[in-house]
Parts: sequence; structure tokens; C-alpha cells
Amino acid sequence: MFHRIVSAALALALILALCGCAGAEQAGLGLGLPLPDFTVQTTDGSFTLSEALRDHDMVLINFWATWCGYCVLEFPHLQQAWEKYADRVAVIALSVERGDTLDVMRDFARENGLTIPMASDEGPGLGSTFATMSVPVSIVVDRFGNVAFAMTGAMPDAEHFERLFAYFTADEYTESVALNQFPPRKPQLEGVDAAELSAAANADGGELEFYNPDQWEIWPMLPVETDGRLALAASNTGMDVSTAAVAFRVDAAEGDALAFSLKTSTEACMDVLYVDVDGQTVKCFSGEHGWTDWAVPLAAGTHEIMLGYRKDHTVDAGEDCAWIDDVRLVSRGEAEALLAALPARPVGEKIDMRLISEGAREIVFDPMSKVFGDIQSASAWIVPGDSVRTVVTLPAEDDPEVAHFYSSRDRQIVKLADGLNAAGDSYEFEAALSSLETDGTDVTLLCAYPYDGEQRRLALLLLFRSEDAVNEYLEDSSITWRYADEQG
Repeated sequence: MFHRIVSAALALALILALCGCAGAEQAGLGLGLPLPDFTVQTTDGSFTLSEALRDHDMVLINFWATWCGYCVLEFPHLQQAWEKYADRVAVIALSVERGDTLDVMRDFARENGLTIPMASDEGPGLGSTFATMSVPVSIVVDRFGNVAFAMTGAMPDAEHFERLFAYFTADEYTESVALNQFPPRKPQLEGVDAAELSAAANADGGELEFYNPDQWEIWPMLPVETDGRLALAASNTGMDVSTAAVAFRVDAAEGDALAFSLKTSTEACMDVLYVDVDGQTVKCFSGEHGWTDWAVPLAAGTHEIMLGYRKDHTVDAGEDCAWIDDVRLVSRGEAEALLAALPARPVGEKIDMRLISEGAREIVFDPMSKVFGDIQSASAWIVPGDSVRTVVTLPAEDDPEVAHFYSSRDRQIVKLADGLNAAGDSYEFEAALSSLETDGTDVTLLCAYPYDGEQRRLALLLLFRSEDAVNEYLEDSSITWRYADEQG
């Protein structure tokens, strides 16, 4: 049925969410753009956006419905946080359900102990833009009238709402900032002085001068004794949407490289140790790395370097930490040797995924855009057997440590670097196929995608077990299909 196609689109949205992109970007919303003024009749009077912004620092608009179980679970958290910030935050809950009249919503509020103003979205019609896939959805309109944050899904606790409120009501919020994830957590630890940092981070005899960046949202890196060595460790373990970092300056000659040792025990692809050179991320590490030596080439000149551990808003894994040691600037001869010893890095012109399966036949849809949208590298196949092999290529600008491979059968994210083959010339993965017996469907989605999660840059394979599976997938839709090797 057609709802199966919609389900595939939702699965793709889930992939993008796991990649670190907020619901707002998935839905194609205009973060940073003004929200037009509107007025609605509410359960306790009326609400006008411009008037709310005149008297408050921000407005939170919550899209919901009385039938939505997650909305019911979320409302007490919103109520608790709003009561704490009511003098600076205005809240309006807009129901996207036509049957939710003001009387229905008043009964709902009374039964659930809520005083949050509620209204129907039928007049403003904002849900058609912001809540196209599901509810609840929360958006923030900042003090400048711009949409500054949007997220699909229920907040797990009042603390998440309070973090939003604290960020957008802060005196330091002096211009619109469009967030594509939750506001960062403020550091809860003090840093140490430059001498202690330098003693822990420098290689023996090194004289680089390290410091913790003077930015309110950056946590310190701290000296620790670990694995028989003195090193720097990230202090933001367990703190979602946070960054710990240390910085320093180097004066590089032609052919020099930055060398260092690292260790990571993190959620693969998502929580990363990163290397910034002059504000640009040039290398990332994630997952499980024992102590590993690495080098990054530097152009001649003075460079501002930052080494840090950046955590996203999803789960933790491993020890949820990153460590750095033996940082040093090495000259041409040693630099060439270190760079030559690094693992192979096969690259292609774009991110792409090729299917290897005997007897597989490619199919095309009419129109293809109804199934794949504007994804640049996507194809569909009817595949015999229970598994396939895929070969993935990645362009030079994407790091395989944070590029992802995902299978709807396994529902697990694997970093591309883990698929490097023995020859070192491609990334290869074996993938089991879904079946009616295992997943209740004969359709499997395989996806490779870069860290930025830009949908157009995905590589996607849609695999069917039979012609019947394709026909069922397209049932009740206007989409047709044929084999690619047959005349259209």
C-alpha cells in the first residue's frame, strides 16, 4: 500500500535524526526565518504571537493532539518548566486534530492538571509546515521573532525544556541563533592552569602551550593518569550536546605535521574526538580506538589548533570519553613517515554504494522522485537470497570515521572506516535482507551517508525479495515500475 512508501520516508527521516540532524532540518523548515504573526482563541482567552513576544523573551509553540500518547507524557514536563520561567517565556499548545475543540481541550487540561494555554491550529495552519510527520513538535520563536529551534518528538524531562528556556532567555542571547540540536550544556567543572595542561599534553621535551578555550559552552580537558601515562581527558562524559576542548598555537614550516596520540571509547560516528585547524575540522575519531598515533599535515604558517570531544544528543557508548597525549609538531622527514603509516583512505568523486549480488536485477520507478526524492545516489533492486554485499565509496571531503552505514534489517549504525577491505581500496559490508519471517516485510533499506546528514548526499539501496514485494510496496499508489534492462 501507499503507506509503505510513507514508512520508507519515515525510516529515512529516522536515519537523518540518528545522524545528528534535528527534526526541523529533516522537515525542510526555515530555521532563522521570521514566523508570521497570528492570533488564536485559547482555552483561557486569546493568544497573539506579537503580543507574547512584546512581553516575553521567547515563545514555545507545541504541536500536539489529544490522541497522542507521547504528548500526554510530555505535557507535565512542559508545565513544570513553564511555571519556572513564566515571566520570560510564553507557551502556546496548538492541536493539529480538527476534533480537538476548545471544550475538548479544556477537559483534557483539567484531567491532566495543566494550565498551559491551548488552541486549535486550524486557523494558523502551522502544523502543515512544522508537524508534517508526527507530534509532538516543539518550536522556539526567539525574541527577534525568528524560528530558532524545532524538534520532533517528546522531551524526556522538564530539564530539557528548562535548557531551552535558559538558552533563549539569557542576557547573552543578543542575535538569532538557529539551532539544529539542543542547546549545549554549560560546563560544571573548572579548568586547570596552562602549566598543568601543557605537562599532560606535550610529548617528552615538548614546549607547546595549551589552554582551555575561554568560551562559556566549552568544557575543559583535564590531566589524568591513565594506562601508565599522563594525558588529557575530556570532562564532558555523560553530558549530551556538549564539547570539551583544549587549544594551542603552532608555527609550522613547509612539510610539517601535527602529531599526537589518541584514545577513544565513544558512540561510533556520533560522539567524536575532533581536530580543528584554524576553525576547520580536519579529522575525527569515534568508536573504540586504543592508543593510536596519528598525524595531520599543516601548511606553512601560524595555526590555531583545537582538540576536543564533541557529544551529540543521543545515546552514550563505551566509556564515553576521549584522551589525548604526546602532542607535537614534527618536521618534514618524520612527518612524511608518520603520514605514510596512516591507514589507507580510498576516495571517490561522491558518496556512492554499489550492490554485489548474483542474480540481482535493478528496477526503476515512474516517477523515481516519488520514492527517492532528490537523493543523488539511489537505486532499487529485486534480490534473490538472504544477504548482499555492498561496496561504498566516499569523497575526500568526508571522514570515514564519522560517515555511516545503516541497514533497516539490523537497525544499527556502523562507521564506514570499520568496513575498509584488506586491499584498502573500498569500504565493504555484508548485509542480511529482511523477510516476512524476520521483519514482517520483504523490503530492506541500505544507506550510506556523511556526517552532515544532507539528504541529497545519501547513497541508498532499496532491496526487494520478489516482484510481489514491489507490487505490494506500490499498492494503491500511482507509481509504476519496470526492470531497468527492459525498454520503457
